[in-house]
Amino acid sequence: MRFVFIDESGGALFLKDGNQYKQISNVPYSISSPVQVSPGERLEIYKNVSSVDPEQKLTRVKVATLTAPSPTEDDSTSVLSVIRLTGGESGFQNVYYDDDTREFPERSFRVLNLGQRSMAIALDDIRATVDPGEAKILQPEPDRKNRVSVQVAESGSTGWQMLYQSVAMLRPSERVTGVLVFSPSGMRHTYTEDEIKVFGEPPPGHVWLTYTEKL
Repeated sequence: MRFVFIDESGGALFLKDGNQYKQISNVPYSISSPVQVSPGERLEIYKNVSSVDPEQKLTRVKVATLTAPSPTEDDSTSVLSVIRLTGGESGFQNVYYDDDTREFPERSFRVLNLGQRSMAIALDDIRATVDPGEAKILQPEPDRKNRVSVQVAESGSTGWQMLYQSVAMLRPSERVTGVLVFSPSGMRHTYTEDEIKVFGEPPPGHVWLTYTEKL
């Protein structure tokens, strides 16, 4: 299982394992490394927050409790958990994205739009529009060096606006997941204080994240 946390408040996040705590996220919108879990296992997520005790800088509190998915009839080997920390009565919302290898095979590209606007993606000659909350799986044809050109744009009042343009590697026995998220702070944590002083506060906006999985 991998985790993505939609959370701007900062603070490291941990998965409790017995009496131990395994850190799975350190900064907002980071995609965790894979963690092995058992089907139906109870998963407790904790977070470091500022302590009310002046002698203690941080305290660790539980922010989410999940149940790992049980096996189904598909060919899933892993799952992505998207956790949105809401601060409401329940405190969080969780959505699992299944990795059925029949639908999401090797050398394919999964696109998840967790943002607030429709997005367009071009993988070489393949083009698709993905609405908020939607997921699509695309199968481009990499070149002889396993490269795929990737372009991501968001819809705006004046048309499509480019967000990301680069080259992705898509080797045999690999598949890529791309995730669009919206950051109200403009990913402020990725800037130094000197950069903030010179350029000002970053505007809110969408960010494109990816990770590669080997089958």
